[in-house]
Amino acid sequence: MAFVKSAMSWLSRTARDPPFWVFIVLLPLLVFFCRKLGHGGIYFLKVYWPDLLSSSTVVTYSAQIQSSGLEGMVFKHFILVPFREELLYRFLPFVSLWWAWRAWRKEAPPLLAAVFLILITSTWFGYIHGGVGNILIHGPMGVLFALVYLAMSAYGKKPLLGLFCAVVFHGSYNFSVALLKYLSLSGQ
Repeated sequence: MAFVKSAMSWLSRTARDPPFWVFIVLLPLLVFFCRKLGHGGIYFLKVYWPDLLSSSTVVTYSAQIQSSGLEGMVFKHFILVPFREELLYRFLPFVSLWWAWRAWRKEAPPLLAAVFLILITSTWFGYIHGGVGNILIHGPMGVLFALVYLAMSAYGKKPLLGLFCAVVFHGSYNFSVALLKYLSLSGQ
């Protein structure tokens, strides 16, 4: 009976605070899904707004790979840039929301406030990646990065763990895009 009680306790704790290993196991699937979302945005722009696609960072990524190579992009594009962007677009807005809401209402903010913040930060995240056209490419990815942040931070209880997981996810996505672009440029 003690085993059942401890197992039930572990299950209830896991439901509230998702374990880190679940994130690591799901990371390749998340990156694959994120790439498909990006391809959907690119396809939509090619069909409906081809002039907006020329300002996309996807187009300029190949020039960066050709000039500095994949090795030259590692620190900047797979570590530093994801850390800076997740800090600015996930960590600081959500921690500020949690701090202000708890100071005002003495409780966690409602889910609607988090959804509203996700939409605002993800739209801005897409816009800073090259303009209005990139809202369709990078905006959905920003939503996924924010959902990973929220899930792994246990809805604000562990913000540093959420930041770390969002940075790992973002860096992995950037690496997968750069690797595929590098392979297509080298003809493999």
